[in-house]
Amino acid sequence: MDSHALVIKLLPKISIVIVTKNEEKDVPNLLESVNNLKYPKNKMEVIVVDDSTDRTPEIIKKMMPNCKFIDGPRKGNTIAKNIGSKHATGEIILHLDADMVIDPDYVDETAKCYEDKNVGGTFHVEKFPHKNPNFIQKMLYLRKFIGWTNKVICIRSIRRDVFEKVGDFDPKFTYFDDWELGTRVLAAGYKIVTSKGIIWHYEIDSWGRLSQQCRWMARSINFDKYKFSMLKKLGYSALCATLPISIIFSLLSFPLNIFGFIGISAFALLEFYRAFRIYYHSKDLQSFLMPAFDYAMETFMFIGLLERFGKYLVESFSHIGKFNRYYYFCKCDCGNSKIVGEVSLKSGKSFQCYSCGISQRVVQQFY
Repeated sequence: MDSHALVIKLLPKISIVIVTKNEEKDVPNLLESVNNLKYPKNKMEVIVVDDSTDRTPEIIKKMMPNCKFIDGPRKGNTIAKNIGSKHATGEIILHLDADMVIDPDYVDETAKCYEDKNVGGTFHVEKFPHKNPNFIQKMLYLRKFIGWTNKVICIRSIRRDVFEKVGDFDPKFTYFDDWELGTRVLAAGYKIVTSKGIIWHYEIDSWGRLSQQCRWMARSINFDKYKFSMLKKLGYSALCATLPISIIFSLLSFPLNIFGFIGISAFALLEFYRAFRIYYHSKDLQSFLMPAFDYAMETFMFIGLLERFGKYLVESFSHIGKFNRYYYFCKCDCGNSKIVGEVSLKSGKSFQCYSCGISQRVVQQFY
């Protein structure tokens, strides 16, 4: 065996997991970049879990006919990522979003990070792909400088044995699932490092899509764990969204105007700190427009919190005297599927396998 073949043999196998839902516009760019990776093809596998109703499956099967294509259960992004990860056979699992484009050296740079056995996961260098961005796209990119300088960062790749040790993505955190998983990886004593691999991440481009994303973020706030972090997110949204109320109170007579001045001062101090911190790292003067954007974004998020609270009240009353429903992880004896499904406690703990159609017993409850 020559030295080059030996080097390739020693490289870790990488399982690339992609979750898609109506991504016919963006997914061709991602798949093209994956096809152009320099990493040895016999050391990679691509797993796609698709929840689409548009032409996305057709595009995927045409551009990447050798991928493992899984028709998803349509239970959300987090559960789809867990399904894809359960099918992974590589030593490293890499999760990619459909609105990304990766550099040809991305997987090589990611694999290098795992030469350190204490590394449990990686993040990446993220570039801004838009040549003529609108206000929303530019602000969303600058806002990321806050997250990139935090101690706990979102995890992009993870060792499969570490993933099996710390557990799957938690469906209760949905939007924050990669942050929550990263928190558990660090708590288990592993390191999360930033690889030199480059990703271009396309930002959403409209107020309607921004509102949808923010309301999704609001639905992801969960107080089962990380209560302090979740309270910070909740408090910040409330502070921004209630700024008009603080202004109204400041126009009232004493002592009500004191509450108004406190609210305005807290918002101004916090936003100045955030804007200066973003400018320090980005050197972009548009960082100081962030307070206006934060107000709009967090107001959308606060609306999502109110919607979630209203839904909780409706479900609380409608579930009286009924059996609750839970997500379960089901393992089929046919060996072809590890399925996440929704079953009722009343109907028994079983779910139909997507591959063979046989009803199998549940082996683990998600929540």
